[in-house]
Amino acid sequence: MGTRRRVAAMRSDAALLARADWMDLLVAVAAGEVVRGVGGDTSFTAPHFWRGVVVTSVVRFLADQDLVRMPISGPAVLESRGQLLATLYSGSPSPWEHGLTWKETL
Repeated sequence: MGTRRRVAAMRSDAALLARADWMDLLVAVAAGEVVRGVGGDTSFTAPHFWRGVVVTSVVRFLADQDLVRMPISGPAVLESRGQLLATLYSGSPSPWEHGLTWKETL
């Protein structure tokens, strides 16, 4: 048995936006509501919590989709693709409404 974990296939933006549970967690990461560890333990083995529930596996999935970055210590943070999808999902104005292109949003 190897130590490498299986990485999920990349999903399209539309497929990700269709899943409210994933997108709610992504918005929570953006708002800083997803915390790592309890009692000050923020090591790389500490789980991620959101509303008292362990969500580490879903945060890892979002990292595999290039939506969040999971630093060795501390909470998850959004990548540029995650920021864009969180903005679109939350109903905020799209960057394209201001005349920006995809590459300018990165």
